Amino acid sequence: MLVTIIYNISFRDEAGSLDTAIKERWNDAQTNLMGVRDNIGGAQYQVQLNGAIIYRGNTPGSNSEILSLIEDGL
Repeated sequence: MLVTIIYNISFRDEAGSLDTAIKERWNDAQTNLMGVRDNIGGAQYQVQLNGAIIYRGNTPGSNSEILSLIEDGL
């Protein structure tokens, strides 16, 4: 499983926290983090599971919310 977290650089701490939570839940998960200075097509935080967008917004979702979305997508 590959999870990509694309985030506005103001959300660096939140992206790092989600990265840690993902790796604690699924020890075989691969994660990519990409910080950007602008937005991503109008959003500032986006999470992809194997290339499919599972979360997108102007603020980070909670780790538990995004972990649930990942689990639903597996």
